[in-house]
Amino acid sequence: MAIVEKERELEDGESYHVAVYFVVDQNTWDSDIEGREAINAAYSKFVTELDACAGVEVDQKLSGVVPGDEFSWQDTKQTDLWNFANLSHRD
Repeated sequence: MAIVEKERELEDGESYHVAVYFVVDQNTWDSDIEGREAINAAYSKFVTELDACAGVEVDQKLSGVVPGDEFSWQDTKQTDLWNFANLSHRD
């Protein structure tokens, strides 16, 4: 995830705009069609739930399911704070 308005505090009533990426291991992307379909379904459900939260708007243009080979270093830097895989391994 990445928050577009990360450099400023929002005013009351103003929504955060977020980009949501589900990055899929390239081997899964290339060879596991059923796995890819399940990941796309999970992404859709997650984004729908997140978009329903007050004060949060998912930027559909920036968001999506992305194969690992296409997720860039710049994308990684932008989303590192909200990298749930990294957060789940921290004490």
